[in-house]
Amino acid sequence: MNSFVHVMSSCESTWQAGSTLDLFQSDDESGLDVCLSCFNGGCTGRNTPNHSQRHYRKTSHALVMNLKRRVKSGRDADQQPSKLQKLEIVPEREPEYDWSCTVRCVACSTEWEKDSEEIAAAEAVVKAIISSISAQKKINVQAWQEEAVPCDHTKSLTQETGLVTKLGIRDQCSECDMKDNLWICLTCGSIGCGRKQYDGTGGNGHGASHFDATRHPVAVKLGTISPEGSADVHCYICSEMRVDPKLSEHLSTFGIDLAGMEKTERTMAELQLEQNMKFDFSMVTDDGKQLEAVHGAGLTGLKNLGNSCYISSSVQSLFLLETFRQKYFDNAVEHFNKCQRDCSSCFVCQASKLSTGLWNGERHVISPWMFKSVTASGHAEFSTARQQDASEFLSYLFKVIQRSDPENAQALVAPFTFGQQQELACASCGDTRFQHSKSTMLSLQLSNVLASSDDNVTVSDQLHLTQFLEKTFSPDSVEAKCSKCGANEKHKCIKMTNAPEYLAMSLSRYVMRNWVPQKIDMSVMVPFTNLDISPFIGVAMDAAVEEEPSVDEAVLMELTGMGFPLAKCKKAIIETGNSGSEAALNWIFEHMDDVVEEESNNSREPVVSQESIQMLIDAGFTKEKATLALKETGGDMERAFDWILSHPDKSEEIANPAGSTETTNSTKSTNYNLVAFISHKGPSVHCGHYIAHVKDTTGRWIMFNDERVVVADPQPPATAAEKAYVYIYQRQK
Repeated sequence: MNSFVHVMSSCESTWQAGSTLDLFQSDDESGLDVCLSCFNGGCTGRNTPNHSQRHYRKTSHALVMNLKRRVKSGRDADQQPSKLQKLEIVPEREPEYDWSCTVRCVACSTEWEKDSEEIAAAEAVVKAIISSISAQKKINVQAWQEEAVPCDHTKSLTQETGLVTKLGIRDQCSECDMKDNLWICLTCGSIGCGRKQYDGTGGNGHGASHFDATRHPVAVKLGTISPEGSADVHCYICSEMRVDPKLSEHLSTFGIDLAGMEKTERTMAELQLEQNMKFDFSMVTDDGKQLEAVHGAGLTGLKNLGNSCYISSSVQSLFLLETFRQKYFDNAVEHFNKCQRDCSSCFVCQASKLSTGLWNGERHVISPWMFKSVTASGHAEFSTARQQDASEFLSYLFKVIQRSDPENAQALVAPFTFGQQQELACASCGDTRFQHSKSTMLSLQLSNVLASSDDNVTVSDQLHLTQFLEKTFSPDSVEAKCSKCGANEKHKCIKMTNAPEYLAMSLSRYVMRNWVPQKIDMSVMVPFTNLDISPFIGVAMDAAVEEEPSVDEAVLMELTGMGFPLAKCKKAIIETGNSGSEAALNWIFEHMDDVVEEESNNSREPVVSQESIQMLIDAGFTKEKATLALKETGGDMERAFDWILSHPDKSEEIANPAGSTETTNSTKSTNYNLVAFISHKGPSVHCGHYIAHVKDTTGRWIMFNDERVVVADPQPPATAAEKAYVYIYQRQK
């Protein structure tokens, strides 16, 4: 018995509250089996996938403790939680539980009696598991608080000379009648009201206006000064809350004695916390009726873990797409059976678990905490409990899939991937160069379309999403020196090189004013159907539009004598500017995986799979181009994708020889329909709330607001889309 039981240490985590592969918990009727060797949690009993048995078959860990917990009755339900005092996430008050447990052998289905020797041998482990801190608490309950630090402007603050020693504290703003939210300039003692908040509260911004006029950098919020020496100190130049190391000395200039002060107003941290708690998208229709709540397959809410709405909205937008459903829901059982990794740290296991919870329709709300733990592990921002940017998380999630799930990476990421070609043409001699890149998110900037001035930002009466696309892909002039004629001006033009299956776009609604990002909350008309991107797709070129330069014949002979193909030797000499055999040889070694046309034509044609061809077709390329790319790269999907983006003209030329009637990529549809969008409400990406609207399998638009899932009203939700931040379009078939 003892040889099968692992004594638990204080630093280990247990899964006594929930299964690592599904959403069953120890609260459920059949309880939860906790492995006594590795403390993995697995569901058991009828009407479950019985992951406890699956864990035994995978690890041969036979002994488990079946845990059942029930909330104790008679607890004072009216007990009020402690008042929130600072910007932080604190652990929820845990219910008190009655626990019952039995120890059994999964291999032989034997359950031991309470007084048996086997139970006595495992007693220490059983007690340790019940009393231990769960893995969820260790990973997810992370109290945090914004830490203010001194800056150069607070440390080197110089106060004006000749000030009256005791100005006293005025009871209102020097420019208006505001009597609260007052800020005192530590340079000259001017009193000004704070900025107006997004909801109309706050002030008239006369404190900030004073800084604009005088450039006095530091101010203190009067009502937050406490006898302990704390106060809200704001640096206008840094646009951050700071600490003033000499606060007492600086305030004494104006006759303010810290010891005699009393805090009378909420700090900015407390106000921000209050605003975050108030954020709520309307859950009623225009005529006051409550929106229709729905649940079922694909209609499951996600619990907010504390500032995790950016994850919930991103997950709902992606995992409800057919591509993700097939890979992580339809194939979940197959992966669980073959995966040899620790399922609590396996991204595919947790993505499959999350997808199963979203699609099986068994629960109204599920928690994504294990998915977040695995996905964000090691990331400096996403691993914290702070609010983050949904667009950045989506891009990061694609990278995680490529790194952690290479088997499915191409099927999941390729449909979102598009190529971009930047053309730089010299304004004087016409010498043209091309640069190629690929991305999964097209960034559009509101500031590129809006007219701005030093004092304000003017917003057009009516803007359309296509205007932002046109601005992004419109020609422009840039300062860049031409290597051929020496001129300093070039014409720049960016085009997409393919029409992906899904086109994800982020519309940044922030503009920089005085080095401070400000959100412009304006409406942008968005087409729900027939968004045509054909004007933004160009004919990609392979390299400079110029005659092939001459090569050093002596160097060419030396390289070919070493056994390198003629075409690659020529390219190496050209790319290194005829600078000798050593430079050319280094180039060849650095580009061994590059394919040169003549090199591939003389080689035996490799066999490529139809599945790989279909994946590239789904990414927006023609069958001919996909087939050729896979042949040129030996069937390697990732290299084939890169090859298409860097050799598009060659692929068309070879795939469609003179007289051929084969179609090109231009025959693919370039019209798109909106299938999901993410909205943000709040003054900045670090404050506010995200929700998602997703078009379900029946054609209805569903609004996902963390735990709440409702049918959007009206259908389609045009007004909500006009204020959205991220859009996901699907190419028409």
